[in-house]
Amino acid sequence: MNKICPEALPVAISALAAAIYNQLSPEEVGLVAAFLVHLGESLGVIAAAQNASGCGTANSAAVQAGEAVL
Repeated sequence: MNKICPEALPVAISALAAAIYNQLSPEEVGLVAAFLVHLGESLGVIAAAQNASGCGTANSAAVQAGEAVL
């Protein structure tokens, strides 16, 4: 993944939000916002669980089973 300066993140996020807002209806904006909140929370839970338990490592059964499904 490319590195980005932490100071640039708020500007990039605001620009993306404005671009999305200008392309969608208010209802669609609400749906996208809810989707992104849910995605962020899910990623946080996954990262916390992986750090706490080692689950999700290349040798774990859950990852191997998930790869078989994909």
